[in-house]
Parts: sequence; structure tokens; C-alpha cells
Amino acid sequence: MRRLLESFGFAVAEADSGTVALAQFAAEPGRYRLLILDVVMPGTPIEDLVVRVRELRADIPIILISGYGVGMMSSVLALGGLRFLSKPVERDALVATLRDLTTDHSA
Repeated sequence: MRRLLESFGFAVAEADSGTVALAQFAAEPGRYRLLILDVVMPGTPIEDLVVRVRELRADIPIILISGYGVGMMSSVLALGGLRFLSKPVERDALVATLRDLTTDHSA
């Protein structure tokens, strides 16, 4: 996934836990164009992470990925403004989602 994102010109920052991801984002919220978060990470629970990120920057696109079904994440998805991709993430689905989230649709 990293190589694919870099091939589209994204600089990728990785975190091995929700706590680290939140700390990185909170330190420089303007640095990020979008977030791709695994639903099952150690540290800060995904729902708390999404809520805190939205408090810092309400406009940031967020893609959630998981090998578990979408039903398990109904409370997180209810927060709104999120996309969900199932693992293994298919290249075409990721590319379509990235294009949709990073293209200016106001024109």
C-alpha cells in the first residue's frame, strides 16, 4: 500500500498504534491530506482516534480498513465522513477511493 500511495505522489507517514497516529496527526494536522487507518490497532481505540482527529481538523478525509465486516464498525461509521475498505484492500478500490477523496468536486 505504501508503494502504491507513493506512486500517486503521497508522502506516507506510518504509525504502529492509534496512539502514535494521533500524536503524529496532533503535532501537525495541516501536514496531512488524508488518513488511512486500520480499525484494529493497539493503543487509542479507532472511535476515539476518529473523534479526536475530527476535533483537530473536521475536513480531513479518512479511510478505514479492516479484515472484519463493516457491521462491526457501525458506531465508528456513524460518525460520518468516513470511507471503508475491506482487507485485503484491492488496488482498484483504493485508487477509486483516493481519486474521489482528493479530487475537487466543486468545479
